[in-house]
Amino acid sequence: MKDKRFNIPIATLSEGGHHYDFHLDRSFFEELEREEILNSDIDATVDINRRGDHYEILFRTEGEITVECHRCLDPLKLPVEAEYDIKVTYGEDYDDSKDGLLIIPDESRDLDVAPILADTVQLTIPMRAVHPEGECNPEMEARISE
Repeated sequence: MKDKRFNIPIATLSEGGHHYDFHLDRSFFEELEREEILNSDIDATVDINRRGDHYEILFRTEGEITVECHRCLDPLKLPVEAEYDIKVTYGEDYDDSKDGLLIIPDESRDLDVAPILADTVQLTIPMRAVHPEGECNPEMEARISE
């Protein structure tokens, strides 16, 4: 991500806890090419606990996103409240194939948390995001009924 605010210099963090606050708006998701999120107003926190070359990281997101209703295609606002924790350690190559564990190359100085925050938010979107019954666009509802 071009926005360096999301790059945390984990290699230079002191032992113990560290806290970061972020605001995720529409431009955040646009830059990451997450087109399904039309708008957002999300507060995110990243808490890092460093122990040697191991990091325990907790991501929290809370706010609201706007996506397209899968039934009528009108904008649909959805609440977001999610947590995701991960352990990060160093290794020879980047590896995110294990659930809850991220291995970053030994020479890595920074951790870009933007993709992890975006994934945390994106996983809150239901498989079928639709307005409550009777709240969809009436014109589209009529077309669907035909």
